Amino acid sequence: MALEHKSSTWLLYRYVAKEYLVNFIVAFLFFFFIFFINQILLLVQEVAIQSVSVSMILQLVVLSIPEFLIYTFPFSSLTAASMVIGDLSSKNEILAMRASGISIKKVFVPIVAMSLLITGATYVSSDQLTPWAAEQYKYFYSRIIQGMPSIQLDAYSVREIGDRTITNGAVEGNLVHDILLFDTSDPSLTKVVTASEGSINMLDADNFIYSMELEEPTVLFTNPSDPADYSFAKADSLSYTLDFSSQVPSMENPTPSQMRNKDLLASIREHSNDYANYQSYLENEKRVILEDRSLAVRQLRYGASERAQNSIFERIFTANDEAARRDNVRFINFYYQYYRSEYHKKLALSAACTFLVFIAFPISFFKVKHGRLIGFGLSIGVAVVYWFMLFFAQLKILDISFNPAFLIWAPNIIIFVLALILIRRLNRL
Repeated sequence: MALEHKSSTWLLYRYVAKEYLVNFIVAFLFFFFIFFINQILLLVQEVAIQSVSVSMILQLVVLSIPEFLIYTFPFSSLTAASMVIGDLSSKNEILAMRASGISIKKVFVPIVAMSLLITGATYVSSDQLTPWAAEQYKYFYSRIIQGMPSIQLDAYSVREIGDRTITNGAVEGNLVHDILLFDTSDPSLTKVVTASEGSINMLDADNFIYSMELEEPTVLFTNPSDPADYSFAKADSLSYTLDFSSQVPSMENPTPSQMRNKDLLASIREHSNDYANYQSYLENEKRVILEDRSLAVRQLRYGASERAQNSIFERIFTANDEAARRDNVRFINFYYQYYRSEYHKKLALSAACTFLVFIAFPISFFKVKHGRLIGFGLSIGVAVVYWFMLFFAQLKILDISFNPAFLIWAPNIIIFVLALILIRRLNRL
């Protein structure tokens, strides 16, 4: 009898796990579309250069996908759980199990087990796959750019390149017409360069340095602090060096979300040291101020002329104000907060694959038709609420001086606690 019971339990586990996996794939495809379609369109617009083939663009799109899996997996896990429970409830299978003496906990066990596997996969993806894809994206993009004779400028467009802004007319290959260039690299002298035409050619393929050769340019020099101070200059030709590396997002330093956790933790320790050093600097300033106040008090105590007393009182009052101001200083290191929040966001979103599953148990027990669809709709609502809370937490990390982990983990904890309360109140277990 025990063997038969064990066999039926494993049969139930396999059935629920299979249903969960099928629904997870469906939900994943849905959220994949929601999260990635906008990014894909932006990427295609960014690299859809005339000399770049469709196959190259598709390879870049594929390499950009891993960065967004960390958002897709948690919501897919939640949706899959809601769809499975909703479907079992609508078909009265949950009722049949309870009538047969099968605990509802046994329905939840395979779902939680599968969600734990997805949690592990999400963590590995964010820690290994995403950084690897970012590195490959950088390498592949650089090969594309280096294979081009010149970088493409859109006709009749405006582009900022560092501290220079270029507007241009028609473009024919690497020949550009009607060029207007604003150069603010020197704060004390602004240059406005105009030319009827010019050409862009590559100088350094590895670092994306190009030269712009202008024909018969006119240069206007102006003084930002004195509009009346200006001068003109003309030349047969003028060569400008342009650094396009900032125009290639993949060439920039990796963002925290693109870093491996060990590298991210190393950066956090570095910014922690900077934070501690600045706090020590503030404390040392306060100590010097208090020492000066003590000296002024002693001078006043041991006697001083009336004129000197006024000066001493002024020193004491100033020292009190400065000391109070430093006590109220709430220094927030942007990078320290940002890097810590991104590290904990990786962990929190990975754990959300399991945490969010629990809210699916109490909200999906509906004995109505189309329970799978109802479960899907409810999970979308929960996903929107979770996303809003996470987004709000990220906006507030610079408004606090304590560890942003409390804010980043708050959505997980809130939904998990709410799920436990609802499960207990429904007495489903």
